[in-house]
Amino acid sequence: MAPKASRTLTCPDCNRTYTLPTGRSSGAHPRCDAAEQATLTVIAEEMHRLANEILQGIYNNNDSAKALSHCAPLRKLCEDYEAAAVARGRARGETWESLGAHLRISANRIRKRWPNTRLRRVLASRQPSPPAGTLSRRGRPSPGTGDGDTPQAMSRGTRSPQQQLASALSHLVRRSGRTSRDIAADARIDPSYVSRILAGTRRPSWPVIERLLDACRPQSTPPDPVTARLREDVRLLWEAAHRSHSPALAVGDNVPARRATQRFTAELRALYTAAGSPPPEAVGRDIDPQVLQTALAGETIPDWDTCGRIIFALRGRPADLRPLWAQAHHDTSTQHNGPPAGAFG
Repeated sequence: MAPKASRTLTCPDCNRTYTLPTGRSSGAHPRCDAAEQATLTVIAEEMHRLANEILQGIYNNNDSAKALSHCAPLRKLCEDYEAAAVARGRARGETWESLGAHLRISANRIRKRWPNTRLRRVLASRQPSPPAGTLSRRGRPSPGTGDGDTPQAMSRGTRSPQQQLASALSHLVRRSGRTSRDIAADARIDPSYVSRILAGTRRPSWPVIERLLDACRPQSTPPDPVTARLREDVRLLWEAAHRSHSPALAVGDNVPARRATQRFTAELRALYTAAGSPPPEAVGRDIDPQVLQTALAGETIPDWDTCGRIIFALRGRPADLRPLWAQAHHDTSTQHNGPPAGAFG
């Protein structure tokens, strides 16, 4: 009787494939990292929440004692993050040498730093809680539990670029006065897929976004400059959701003098659109409505403190746009100082 051939299966928890040894018909994935992945997600989300709190405190000009109070929990988060990453690496079969190299320590040192008993203790203390809706069984964010589900979620903190895009589209659907199902029917898109797009759990292609935009606009209304500008804003949000780096432009002689300024203004305007285009005076108590209006119009590029406050109030990520602001600010300051001939190509 011929021996049974090995079998390749997909783990239901981590979605990775694995091969059963010859002769075995069943067996759990020996290197499943679903628990470690879920713990890493929980820690990263807590880091993001704490970063928002720190940034908000800086913009509120909190006292230094309050600022220093974040150091201990931040150090603890970094330590737990390292433990979870090591545990996931070991679950995946990565060597101590490769893990230690990224921490610039030897394999022997990282092995002594993170014995199994300590790793298990950290993982147990950071176990996600699926009933609370933070993570699904497989360690992924559960649909419908993300940003914007509750009034509290809408009141503070930054959004990811994908959530910004979802927010802008959700505002447009509500502004149209129609249901998402009606919009989906006009756009010839499956209603469940539209729901996932609006929830921020899917990143659609640009043609799909265009069909949604067309469906949100009344058929009797011809395209106008406002509609065109809105499409440009959504396009920037869509691009941001598909890239993994800041929108800063490459520095070179062929970069036009005002290109960075125009791009920064467009990115700022896109965040304003994602926020639902609120009245300028409602954006933030410490933001001058007139300054906001001139910045959105591209008439001025405020200092970074002002821009950072505006971006944060619109729930964008200031760090993402700071490189672009630096280029735009350099453009305007150089123009005011009279650039030498050929400075910009």
